[in-house]
Amino acid sequence: MSFNYFSAGISITEGGSYLVKRKRSKIEGNMNRPNMLYLENPDLPDLDIGRNSYMMPKIRRSFEHAHQLLTNALGDRR
Repeated sequence: MSFNYFSAGISITEGGSYLVKRKRSKIEGNMNRPNMLYLENPDLPDLDIGRNSYMMPKIRRSFEHAHQLLTNALGDRR
């Protein structure tokens, strides 16, 4: 499973969901960095609180590595 940082964002309102970045009018300024995480502010939905996530590539690699380790560890138990 893979999260598409280029086209999807995350909203935590109303139980949480994924959203399409290009449908959000206020994130146009962040489209020059499409690989950045988009997190919708629950109080101000037009505000991207993930826009300053400049370490996102490193964070993404860390999560991918953790996922791989967990998958391998759980796979050994089956």
